[in-house]
Amino acid sequence: MLRKLVIILKFLFLLIFTFEGNADATQMQILKCGWYSWEPYHYNQKKDNINYLSGLDIHILNAVADISGYKITYEEIPWQQHQEKMKSGTYDIAMGATQTIERAKYYYFTIPYRESIDALFILKHSSKKLNFRNVAEFISEIKHRRFRLGVTEGYHYSAPELNDFINDKRYQHLIFKTDNVFQNIIWLENKRIDGFLADHVNGTTIAWHRRIHEKIETYNISRSPIYFMLSKKSISLKDLNNINKAIQKFKDSKEYKLAFKTYLVAPLLLQNIDRKWFYIVDIIGTIAFALSGIIIAYRIHATLFTTITLAMLPAIGGGMMRDIIVGRRPLGVLQTPDYLFSVFGTVFVCYVMLQFLAFLSSRIRLYPKVSLNIKFLGRALDILDALGLAAFTVIGTNVAVISNCEPLWLWGPLLAAITGAGGGVIRDLLRPDRHVMSFMGELYAEVAIIWSLFLSIFLHLHHTYLSPDEVLWAIILTMVGVFTTRMVVSIFNIKGPNFLSK
Repeated sequence: MLRKLVIILKFLFLLIFTFEGNADATQMQILKCGWYSWEPYHYNQKKDNINYLSGLDIHILNAVADISGYKITYEEIPWQQHQEKMKSGTYDIAMGATQTIERAKYYYFTIPYRESIDALFILKHSSKKLNFRNVAEFISEIKHRRFRLGVTEGYHYSAPELNDFINDKRYQHLIFKTDNVFQNIIWLENKRIDGFLADHVNGTTIAWHRRIHEKIETYNISRSPIYFMLSKKSISLKDLNNINKAIQKFKDSKEYKLAFKTYLVAPLLLQNIDRKWFYIVDIIGTIAFALSGIIIAYRIHATLFTTITLAMLPAIGGGMMRDIIVGRRPLGVLQTPDYLFSVFGTVFVCYVMLQFLAFLSSRIRLYPKVSLNIKFLGRALDILDALGLAAFTVIGTNVAVISNCEPLWLWGPLLAAITGAGGGVIRDLLRPDRHVMSFMGELYAEVAIIWSLFLSIFLHLHHTYLSPDEVLWAIILTMVGVFTTRMVVSIFNIKGPNFLSK
């Protein structure tokens, strides 16, 4: 009897415990959050013809909510309306907020979870370029030059004196307010305003989508921490404490760093690579790599098909190998025909020139006196080849970032080497004379590895507070480093390290 009683009590205890657990699960607090298009922080992304909410702030908030036991629901709403509805408790939380004394009356602020840079955007050929070193001089220049400044309605910039100036009734004829940065860019294109203020990354990203990023100059105004903002009407101090603990826990995780590389570093690299000067260097490198295959084909008296093959492999073979390794779809070479056209065009031009020179050699007696400076041509090819290796090094590192290859310091240099030298290795393995120059020549892949390692370490250490300008300079320094190193190696015939045998 006693045994049955114990079993019944255990059953009741288990039932009560299960009920309480289910009750806690059903009582999970739901936080209502507004959002508006603010790429790369929160925006609609289409995949397989389905729109879904994405972005750095979305990713971080979802991760923090999972850790702290909350559920987030999102609704699209303009930023100014979102703040008003949070005052009444209709909305609970906002992303990407700066802290001010006025806002602190109505909202709680979490610990910061990232940084933001406020920047001025103007057209490169504008007649109203401002000369300033700090916020005070910036405001003075606006007043003196009667500069028409675009701002986002309800957005508080990190410098208090700048916010005071924007809200000063005496200068409203110089201030043009819109609901978003996209409208400011349109006004700038139409010259309705002379410039506008925006988060540096967001403004650059939208300008890139509008294909005017190369027509715009940016000037950093100030840098500030960014917080989640919570309504005092609907959120308690206990909730604030829980969320703060979750933010700190997430910041200490590897996923936090990976989120910045995915949503911040990768787009900034892509935007800076998508410039005319980089495209030109990239095509020059592709032509140089194709020429290296054509020279081999000429020496072994190859057929036209073999020539095209030997030209294509160093030019696009490394990129194809890289994309297959990381599972990139579609392959980079399939996204644009420019590289194939460059290879085919180079083969065609060289074929016509060689046929023409052969014709002259057989018909004109004076032709033997006309000779090309082989040393000069070789050095010119080295220069073009070094430019190509510089561009391919950056591209390989960029693919490692956008493919979330970790650790970046390992995969960045590896993919850079494959992009720059992988195609040449395949070319040498397939050439009829079996002369594998890639395995016994000067330092080549090592140059890409070294400079990609520097770039990868820089991106890894500074990923949470990079600006577009910092990424651009990192790319330029990497390319200059690759080019200079490769030219020094070529001029002084520096060999790569090898295993010596007695």
